[in-house]
Amino acid sequence: PAARKDQLRSAWTLFAPHNKLKIIINYYQVVTKIDTVYEVEVPPEVKRLLGLFSTSVTLGLSDASAVLECFGLRGYMATLTLYILVPIAVATAITVVAAGCVQFAKPGIESPRASHVQTSMGHTVAVFKRAMPTLLQLAFLVYPVVTTKAFEAFSCYDFTGSRYLKVDVAILCDSGEHNAVKKLAIVAILLYPVG
Repeated sequence: PAARKDQLRSAWTLFAPHNKLKIIINYYQVVTKIDTVYEVEVPPEVKRLLGLFSTSVTLGLSDASAVLECFGLRGYMATLTLYILVPIAVATAITVVAAGCVQFAKPGIESPRASHVQTSMGHTVAVFKRAMPTLLQLAFLVYPVVTTKAFEAFSCYDFTGSRYLKVDVAILCDSGEHNAVKKLAIVAILLYPVG
């Protein structure tokens, strides 16, 4: 009976609903971009269905360009900057909340001989232990969103002898502005998928 309980506990951990939810979210993050990233033509009914899922799996960031335009910030560069900075701001907020929770938690019994460095180090470790699960979930959610947006900087199309960026036709490919966009995209790619 004890071995059976261990097997059931292990199976529950392995097949827990949150693990399946992660798989479903990741699946829809990829599928909702299949027509734009892979340039696969899908039927209008499928496109509408995927559009329903798109807002939820992109965390609403896909609608951010409308908000940016209210502040006079237009174009792909502003949108990509927002995609890079919002997850960093959210991660910072999560860490600050975790630090507050650790700081104001019921203090344990400390040795009077514990040095300030040991106490400070213990506090830092406690903050990271508290924040890390949420930060990893955030990274899991934003990685495909930011990566997809960053790789859009390299996709151009020809029109009447000129090449334009697909996501922002105001940007002429291989121009100075496009080079600046590509540099920012490389930062996003190094920061999120690699780093």
